[in-house]
Amino acid sequence: MDITKMCDVGEVNFTEAAREGMELPSRVFVFDETIREGEETPGVIMTVRDKVDIALKLEESGVYETNVGYVAYIPEHAEACRQIRKACPNLRLNGYIRAHGGGDLEKDLEFAQTLPLDQIDINIPCSEYQFRIKGISEEYTLERAYQAVSTAKDMGFSITFGPYDTTRANLDFLKKLLKVGIEAGANRVRVYDTLGVLHPSATRWWIRELKKTISVPIQYHCHDDFGLAVANTCAAVEGGAEIIDLVLNGIGDRAGNCPMEETVMALECLYHVNTGFKLENLTELSKLVENITKVTVPENKAIVGKNTFIHESDIHVAAILSGNTDTFEPYKPELVGQTRQIYFGSTTSSDSVISLAESRNLKLEQSRMDDILEKIRREVESKGYASDSEVEKFIKEIR
Repeated sequence: MDITKMCDVGEVNFTEAAREGMELPSRVFVFDETIREGEETPGVIMTVRDKVDIALKLEESGVYETNVGYVAYIPEHAEACRQIRKACPNLRLNGYIRAHGGGDLEKDLEFAQTLPLDQIDINIPCSEYQFRIKGISEEYTLERAYQAVSTAKDMGFSITFGPYDTTRANLDFLKKLLKVGIEAGANRVRVYDTLGVLHPSATRWWIRELKKTISVPIQYHCHDDFGLAVANTCAAVEGGAEIIDLVLNGIGDRAGNCPMEETVMALECLYHVNTGFKLENLTELSKLVENITKVTVPENKAIVGKNTFIHESDIHVAAILSGNTDTFEPYKPELVGQTRQIYFGSTTSSDSVISLAESRNLKLEQSRMDDILEKIRREVESKGYASDSEVEKFIKEIR
């Protein structure tokens, strides 16, 4: 599918001036956090079968890797790991191991060795906020991080080193900590805006600053407490982040996580960055997660919301019916697995009815227009709108 033929976003995004300072990778890898973070949404419970169903669709959609959770601490997460591997041989599986605050590190790692994991994420707190409640220090964190990563490396693991609350950590200390993780054997590092507290310009600068220090790929994880998770994740990619953590429908702790559907579309259409994602699966994936979690997707949600391709305003309807869909659609509905709909509502005028008749080659008696508009008004009063098929029926009935 040629994205450039499916999106009509203008040329400003791709000018040299607009892209100045960006260090865009040629490929960004999507790391799914729906199975772990999604289950942390208040009130949400996922069965192992639910997780397998999500994983199957993620694998089909071209997702690079998924986090199956706290495999050494929660038996259901370990079982989900086993079942997902059986069902999804090509989806990379990642599991969490705590360097601090878990169980016995070596026993945790030994148990993880029994699971079909492709990668483990060794995480440790790294900000003063976290140190205060956990009673640890920078010195301890450096020593413990090296011990945990080097032990895992000696046991044959491929390792992501992921200190958390990184955006609120002292920057010099963070750089030192990431270096320690890499020296101990980490294959990549994962940085967390755990509370979503940076703005996009700060995020891009911060990622670029970290890349001056480290030599392995950066994975970026952002929460949506200020509603900036998509903007910040795109900014992280502008700064050179190669792997991004995304959650279907943006669910998760508190205000949720970075929505997968909005982020991959922004990167593909507004940056022309390849994510490897089959965009036509987005709506189906969204509905699958909505059905499993019972967390309702807002009707006006970008990309996958019910209203995204419903046109009701007079000038919009006229343009769409005349075949000029790019007038009021920045991307085609089929690109994301949606379909276009036309509603006639409280603002409908005779112009919209005429446009519909012309588009369907229907003979319209102008003298009967008031009768048609009255039928439309009755439908609007009854259920809020009249569909294009209903209005077509009205035109045929009143001749």
